[in-house]
Amino acid sequence: TTERVRIDPQQALEMRQPLVDQGVRLAIDDFGSGYSSFRYLVDLPVHFLKIEGRLVRQARTATKAQAVIRSIRYVARELQLITLAEGIEDAATADRMRELGVDLGQGRYFAPPVLDGPSSERP
Repeated sequence: TTERVRIDPQQALEMRQPLVDQGVRLAIDDFGSGYSSFRYLVDLPVHFLKIEGRLVRQARTATKAQAVIRSIRYVARELQLITLAEGIEDAATADRMRELGVDLGQGRYFAPPVLDGPSSERP
């Protein structure tokens, strides 16, 4: 998927700068997996860290996953970034993310996925 494609931070910054200049806020998706890198936190003007869904689900019971999420949350606070947990499917996972200090959550627990825009209009 395109989320796993490795990019040069300088190239990414140049491509996104016009959007940033217009007030668009950027997120690093699936943080904690794949090619996400702490270097991006220094090199790119990001506002959100989206914590990868598998890690979020593991944190329901796995203390190591909980420690990783606490660490991500600590770094995010130090850099004044907002954390968002992906893939929250139930109340227990939502509660765990609150306990770990994650700012926001997304997933079927809150609402099913929906399309928005012209392609989703129904007759």
